[in-house]
Amino acid sequence: MIDTRFPPIIKKVHVALYRQRTAWPKFFTYKAKSSLVDYLSNILDCSSENIILTESASAGLYGYLMALRIKDIKVALPAFSCQSLVEAIIQAGCEPIFIDIGSNTEISITDAQYAVKQSCNFFIWPNYFADRPRSEKVINFLKDNKVRIIIDEAQSFSTATNTARLIKYDNDELLLLSFGLSKSIAGSGGGAICMAQPDYAFRYMRIKTLNSKDPKTRYALLIISMLKERLFLVAPKLSMSLRIKPKRYDRLDTLLNSKPFPTFKNLGINPYDAQTAFVNLLRSSDCSEKTLAAWRRLREAIIYRWGEGALFYINESQIAPNIVAIRINPDERFKLLLNLASRGIQATWYYFPLPLVTKYSAYKTAPLKQTIGISSSILILPFQWRHTQRQHSLLIRAITSESI
Repeated sequence: MIDTRFPPIIKKVHVALYRQRTAWPKFFTYKAKSSLVDYLSNILDCSSENIILTESASAGLYGYLMALRIKDIKVALPAFSCQSLVEAIIQAGCEPIFIDIGSNTEISITDAQYAVKQSCNFFIWPNYFADRPRSEKVINFLKDNKVRIIIDEAQSFSTATNTARLIKYDNDELLLLSFGLSKSIAGSGGGAICMAQPDYAFRYMRIKTLNSKDPKTRYALLIISMLKERLFLVAPKLSMSLRIKPKRYDRLDTLLNSKPFPTFKNLGINPYDAQTAFVNLLRSSDCSEKTLAAWRRLREAIIYRWGEGALFYINESQIAPNIVAIRINPDERFKLLLNLASRGIQATWYYFPLPLVTKYSAYKTAPLKQTIGISSSILILPFQWRHTQRQHSLLIRAITSESI
């Protein structure tokens, strides 16, 4: 039984899980999209025609699968994934096949074999938390069995130093990028898909998104969303009582089973999200040394408190992770959440195994021994380049405190 209880609402937040948006929309950003595409094409060492800016990574996946116009497509993905990913697959008329992952969130040959056994056409391969190498053995096995790889770098971009190289493993690989608030770039939203040798579906989707116009209502909704975020951060209980924020559920599994997922309507990125992503890409690279120094201090605190086994991330000394995920005894996890909340520090767990959500339970699923174990013990700490040195210090002090 996975404990999915939400921690209490913090009256005064000192360290938010993700830094809230602070800039108001800039309407005169006619060059935002082209600037972002140019920056990405330089990083990925490809032409701008190989890149499509999308409303999100999941929206990009949805749009691409729809553009294929092929029936009976099966897409393998880890059961330890965000809900929007499986919704993109289902809403595109495809069938998701859930696989397990390794104890350190890696993909093994066993996971690939299950996908091949189920006759999958695509295999979504995420890089959790930060950049890490992918197994050549698994890559070759999938390619030999005609399974196309979708490289999911939503969590690892922009620190994924191997991204440019990975996209050239094969011409038909699709690359997913995300610029959302919870990701490395810590933007206001948006994403991109890339392909080394664009096929007909990619070219069709690119023309469609380039010719689409942003509805004026998107800007109004964006401003309203930002106002709601600010009010919730300042006065969370007031915003809940006024129903400015949606109903708060006590448990994550209850939320996933109760709340309908919205349909994918807008495929293209809006100029504000493109502008924020471009600016944050530049700013995050400028903060890399400070972020790495803070990460080394936090890593020492985590090891001091729980030992090296608490770390999910492998390459700790070379680069800071985009998401700090630690392994906690399941019986102690909620207590730690409460203690951090009492200090004004937001923390959370991560994905709930998707096949355990009622509406996804009918899809074929591999045995999820490792996924269940990870979902039961994982905890996400607030750590981004946008956090201040003071906030990093507050978190480190809390981790090393004997009362935690």
